[in-house]
Amino acid sequence: MGLFLRERIVFLGSGMDDFVADAIINQLMLLDAQDHNRDIRLFINSPGGSLRFDSCFPTLFWHLLSMYLKNDWR
Repeated sequence: MGLFLRERIVFLGSGMDDFVADAIINQLMLLDAQDHNRDIRLFINSPGGSLRFDSCFPTLFWHLLSMYLKNDWR
């Protein structure tokens, strides 16, 4: 995980629950605080999870973080 964070990569590879959502949000906020002008890559390979946390991510991006959110589907 340390290498991912140094490269500004956050990876969600499991179902969303309280612990996972907290870890993802903490990583995003840490990387944004370190340098809000650099991109953060968020890779998602998740079957889903708690609707409460799935709906909080857009709010996090729009209000708490200064980063730009872009979908890059391939």
